[in-house]
Amino acid sequence: MRHLSPHRGFSPEDETEAGRDGKDNGSLLHYAKKLLAGRTLIGALLAGALLTGTTIIGARASAAQSPQSKRTMRVQVQSGTSLEVSGRPTIVLSSFGEEVKRNAATYSLLTNTGAPKEIRASLDQLPPGLSLQANVSAPESKGKGAESSGWTSLSTGETVVVQDIQKADDGGVPIAYKATATAGVAPKTYSLTVTYTITRSQ
Repeated sequence: MRHLSPHRGFSPEDETEAGRDGKDNGSLLHYAKKLLAGRTLIGALLAGALLTGTTIIGARASAAQSPQSKRTMRVQVQSGTSLEVSGRPTIVLSSFGEEVKRNAATYSLLTNTGAPKEIRASLDQLPPGLSLQANVSAPESKGKGAESSGWTSLSTGETVVVQDIQKADDGGVPIAYKATATAGVAPKTYSLTVTYTITRSQ
């Protein structure tokens, strides 16, 4: 058995053992660092998952808790009918002749009631020996369908020119006129006003 002096330096065997101890300590330190790094990564992943879940839950809770207020409104559609005639036709008559002016005027019709209606026409005046006829085309109408009376002689009394009108929304519907004059009519320009009225069928 060898006895070591307190003042003696390390022997080669001692250095070998110390080197082994140093290597073991280094390996342990390296392993500890890897373990710590792994735990840090796992912790970061767990923290991110927790934050994401909290954000989703918070967003759902916020959407579910959004305040709402409901009100009931009413929209009332009233019945209505409108008729508008456009155009100022002029008919020039030669001696004892007649001239037909087709599509000399047009009209627009809007009605949302289903009850049958008709259009009537009348003149404000009609000098003796002068006659005027009108051909008012029928508008597009739902239901049975409107029907034109064709060429109709006009007078100071109301005359039906279109009948069986139900719901309709049509524009640019043509109106044609033709006039005749006898030899007794004085040669001059006569101004005649035609009034169109839409009313419920009788």
